[in-house]
Amino acid sequence: MAAVALETRYIGAPCVHCGSQERYIKTDKCADCQNKRTRKWYAGNKEAHKVLRDTWRAEHIDEVHRYNDQWRRQNLGRMCAHIIAYNARKRKALPPWADRDAIQRIYEQCPPGHQVDHIIPLRGKTVSGLHVENNLQYLPGVENNKKGNRYA
Repeated sequence: MAAVALETRYIGAPCVHCGSQERYIKTDKCADCQNKRTRKWYAGNKEAHKVLRDTWRAEHIDEVHRYNDQWRRQNLGRMCAHIIAYNARKRKALPPWADRDAIQRIYEQCPPGHQVDHIIPLRGKTVSGLHVENNLQYLPGVENNKKGNRYA
């Protein structure tokens, strides 16, 4: 079992369904049974979950930003490892014939509110691209995050 914050769960009476004693403080429900119900609902309602998640996120965007900033500050080691791994993947995808100056100019001239995106992702599921100037484009940050690691 993963580490759980002490303020969300407690050990109580055994569940009549599964025998687990771990319960949620707020609802007094069995944590294992509740997690199974949640996973079952999610498996049958992925699109509905996406709508609910996106709606909540839009309504609480400041809270989301605060949480993400706090998480980054508390997990600097993981953030550094992620950035280093990303840069290493980019270096592997940078062929010797690539025009490094052109790539640098593309990053320097990125318009405000936009991000430099790889048209063909460096590590796509079906295809992987190179870190070269003709595989780069400017996308608004929101669009780039929606696109993720996919190639249409």
